[in-house]
Amino acid sequence: MHKKIQKIHPTYTCPFCRLNIISSKKTEVFYRSHWINGCNDCFALSINQLTMIDFQEKNISLDFAS
Repeated sequence: MHKKIQKIHPTYTCPFCRLNIISSKKTEVFYRSHWINGCNDCFALSINQLTMIDFQEKNISLDFAS
């Protein structure tokens, strides 16, 4: 008998939309002159000309020192 091997993917929580994503699928999001790890959807919102202003006004608590 062989045991089925389960792949366990580490997850990452996007600080903007609070969505849990696979850690290897995170991307950097441009937010208030900083690049912060986030999800692809938030990345698209941060660079789209129509949604960029509203996205940049979001208040999230991040430690930019790290």
